[in-house]
Amino acid sequence: MLYNKVNGISEKKNFTVVLFFVYLILALFLYRNTIGCRLVTDAQNWLVLYDTIGWSGIINSFGDQALHPGYHFFFFLSYKIFGTNEVGWYLLFTSLHALNALLIYLVFNKYLALIKISDNNLISLSASFLFLVSPYQTEAVVWGATIHYLLVTAAVLLTINLVILYIQKRKLVYIILILFLFCFAILSSELALCIPFIITLLFLFIKGDTTPLPKKEIFIRILLPLLLLISFYFVANKLILGSWVGHYGASTHLKFSIGELISNFGKYVFKFLFFGNFFAGTLKEKFTILTDTKYAIYLTGGILIFFVFLYLFIKRFRTSINKSFVLFLCFGAALLPVLNLDTALLPDMNLFFNTLPVEGDRLGYLASAFIFLSLCVFLFSIYRKGAFIIVLLFSVISVFLLNKNLTSWKNAGIIQNALENNFDWEDADRLFILNIPDNFNGAYLYRDNGSSSKFKSALTFKGEYFN
Repeated sequence: MLYNKVNGISEKKNFTVVLFFVYLILALFLYRNTIGCRLVTDAQNWLVLYDTIGWSGIINSFGDQALHPGYHFFFFLSYKIFGTNEVGWYLLFTSLHALNALLIYLVFNKYLALIKISDNNLISLSASFLFLVSPYQTEAVVWGATIHYLLVTAAVLLTINLVILYIQKRKLVYIILILFLFCFAILSSELALCIPFIITLLFLFIKGDTTPLPKKEIFIRILLPLLLLISFYFVANKLILGSWVGHYGASTHLKFSIGELISNFGKYVFKFLFFGNFFAGTLKEKFTILTDTKYAIYLTGGILIFFVFLYLFIKRFRTSINKSFVLFLCFGAALLPVLNLDTALLPDMNLFFNTLPVEGDRLGYLASAFIFLSLCVFLFSIYRKGAFIIVLLFSVISVFLLNKNLTSWKNAGIIQNALENNFDWEDADRLFILNIPDNFNGAYLYRDNGSSSKFKSALTFKGEYFN
């Protein structure tokens, strides 16, 4: 009996290792043409500062307008290890992406079992695969400046796992690790502010037939300390940066309109479930305009409130199918820190649901894990055989569209190398560049916000100097 138990654990560990390498090999294959595309624009600027300032710059985030020492520590350390070796960066980013997909499988395999959803193994495996091959992951996985999105996603998934371990074993060490992970995550990206909301939904909001959960303990020992750390974080922002929120500033991050949030949420649902960003421009524009109407906002908000009411107060609604609704709400929670950026940054333009692919996709990297989990729970709970077909079809479409975006990154890299390698005017007294490509179908080249010449920076970065 003991042998069978040990053998079962060994087989499970072997499967985990095998799955990671399967995911890694697949990610390496899919992203194989993106070598040489990572160290552009913002990533390049940070590396120049790293060379200039050194380790001491981590303390003040190298002058970043946000408290991001966690992000810069990891990025700086990676730079010290890989330098400008693009193969090294390619291996690092694809490995982190494969790790996040594996964590989705491992963590939610346990969580779905905790809330007594059958087929938890198949559901978590399907969702992790959809996450791995989603066409909306390229900005986070290819662009060097977005490594913190990969890190925060890993931190969120590990935090959920630690909460599950605490429920099972009640050990203080898990709470300490949760707080440590949260500190690292929030000092890497404001996206980590969603963690308390996600924990609340997964462990306090959940209803129906589940393993008994110590909800009071979770609230007092985990959520309250996290909320206290968040208050310290806002105070630190105010004292150090002069604003309650860094990065884009309080005027942007704290600009909330319920109507705009609901409208943008609808766009993200359309984007992920129906591949909305790949629709023809006119069709996508019509949908965007439709979601901004007050009738669509009232309808979407009303439907959400209606389902929340049913879930909370109608016991017959708390089935496995409807537990997928909790994961769907987690999708919204993961978007909360960025959901207002569309209209807050450019009021007349939907910045992160625009005509260009790729740009802004990083904002949904973490959230995508929850919408794929919600979709798979829903499908497998309704009709198991049909779920396999839909997941397979969804995967095929995803890989096809992913390849489209990755081809754009490949072409952007080709253009970049051609422009920089064929530059022959280093000794010119004066040089006027009348035009320079910003992107190739959304894949970044020399994205310029007007503050500096990104082409000149790129040449400087490669060791070519001119006045």
